Amino acid sequence: MAEAFHHGVEIVDIDDGLRPIQTARSSVIGVVGTAHDATDAAVPLHTPILLTTPRSAAILGSAGTLPAAVSAIHAQGYSPLIVAVRVADVPDDPNTTADERLAAVIGGTDAGAGARTGIAALETLRSVLGCCVSQPTSAPLSPSVAA
Repeated sequence: MAEAFHHGVEIVDIDDGLRPIQTARSSVIGVVGTAHDATDAAVPLHTPILLTTPRSAAILGSAGTLPAAVSAIHAQGYSPLIVAVRVADVPDDPNTTADERLAAVIGGTDAGAGARTGIAALETLRSVLGCCVSQPTSAPLSPSVAA
């Protein structure tokens, strides 16, 4: 019985096959964009949804900026927790200004319903999903993004 007690760290080598390295889910990525193929029932506008795997991201469809962004994240061989907020697509015509597109993504608070839209909807993450962040952080947009 005395020989089973160890002081300090014990190292056990397992050499009977390959073992994938697991990473801790210590980060959450927030993405805001469009998803043309998504339905309002599966991915409501201005509502955070949690995507935990590439398979769960299939509800976004294949058209729009959200599917492309999530696919690029997963293409790096990493499957983090992703919180996605779908915003309405702004028509792609010559009369649409850059400010209109930016306003659709940045969002704010809807004066009528009081609901948050766009990036501001990420602030409702904890109440909607009950997880992920303790305090949202924000940084001013760089001039290249705002232009």
